[in-house]
Amino acid sequence: MGETTRPGGDRACGGLAASAGQAGQAAPSSPARPEAEFARGLAESLRSSLEIETPAGPVLIPAPGPYRSVFAWDSGWHYFWLKRLDPHRARAELSSLLACAEPDGRVPHERPLPGQASYGLVRRFQLRLLKRSFAPSGSSWFIDPPIYLVAAADALRDAAEGGRTEARDAAVSGIAARSMAALGWISDNRLAAFLPPPWDSLPALLHPLESGTDFSPAFDAVWGRPPLLQLRSLALLPRLGREGWSLAGSRSFPLPLLFDPCYLGFWLGARRAFLPGPGTEDLVEAYWQAAFEPATGLFRQFAALPGSAPRPLGAATFSSLLPLLLYMEGPHAEEARCAVERNALPGGPFWEGGLPGFNPGMRGRASSSSLWRGACSWANMDYCHWSLLRLAGFPAEADLLLDRLARRLASGPAWEYLNPDFRAGERRPSGGGARPFSWNGLLLAMAEGEVLDLGPSRRSGR
Repeated sequence: MGETTRPGGDRACGGLAASAGQAGQAAPSSPARPEAEFARGLAESLRSSLEIETPAGPVLIPAPGPYRSVFAWDSGWHYFWLKRLDPHRARAELSSLLACAEPDGRVPHERPLPGQASYGLVRRFQLRLLKRSFAPSGSSWFIDPPIYLVAAADALRDAAEGGRTEARDAAVSGIAARSMAALGWISDNRLAAFLPPPWDSLPALLHPLESGTDFSPAFDAVWGRPPLLQLRSLALLPRLGREGWSLAGSRSFPLPLLFDPCYLGFWLGARRAFLPGPGTEDLVEAYWQAAFEPATGLFRQFAALPGSAPRPLGAATFSSLLPLLLYMEGPHAEEARCAVERNALPGGPFWEGGLPGFNPGMRGRASSSSLWRGACSWANMDYCHWSLLRLAGFPAEADLLLDRLARRLASGPAWEYLNPDFRAGERRPSGGGARPFSWNGLLLAMAEGEVLDLGPSRRSGR
């Protein structure tokens, strides 16, 4: 498929019709896309090579080698492509993850699995540095953006529509109860009641490694640029331990609080599914009013430094587009569609070379060993990007993204991230990080039309 130009360029898009359908309604998927066969084979290969049996059931690790743990962020993404292979196995992924929850409901970022003694020297050194980020139970104190709760809501909707056997109903009930407990823990421990509205009702992150995007340049303005960012992230650990890793009952907080668009987008989507009603919709509206910037079509990251109210702080990354998944229908649908047109179409700020890029402010810079920096294209973000294009009524552009990603994965390793401007024949690697990496299974979700939709018409997950 050839390059697709940006319709409308920089002109106002208020009267410009989407290329198919209406905003908030995903364009129909082709029943037999040419990428689907390759995507299914890739997904089956990833499942075969990355599946591990745990006491709670099967789970996928993100990659062989340095990632032998159950990760909440990763299992949430696994669900959306596993359901295209085997819906029962997809639900088992969530059951296995949620069985790792602490008794108070907290779903940790990471629960290590046996076998980590085989890690290499570098990974063992990293874990030693992060020792204070693990609770006595062995699980991480960090939390993750709750894509796993969005996945749980989807699993519960499918179960309700499909009619399950009694045995499966018991497993589904467990997913429901633990998901509600996880939402309860977030409300009890990550709301800063001492901040002004709406920030007193939106969960704050305490550490960059709770963002899902690690040491992204979005955090430089809060904690400093590498290597200072990594050093300060380590220095935070004992101080967070003294605060109990919680904001419960706090009248102030001695460390920065981060309001990350990626985290808040998925948290509001999960709350919309499990706690539907006016209270949730009021929060969704309040977040739009507080954080959406009409001039750029992006959601700003906010940070509350000690003694100060939250203010916009940090570079824009693709995380700044993610909350648009909440608004592709409803009163802000046209503004959201215009934001997609401005930012997400090929040739726009969030494309670099042949693929979407995560960091528009780092175009042309080599990707970094500090993950999520430089020019990098991540399969989970590409899945969200593709979903935004479909929901905004740009199916040709969504197909282009799918085609480009399939070609790249077919021609080289399933890297943790891809170099978006890589060209065939170059001597440098086409990507970086670990391989084969599980998120690349999301190509199957895209090829088979599995749109990630956080809109209000999605039925309750309860």
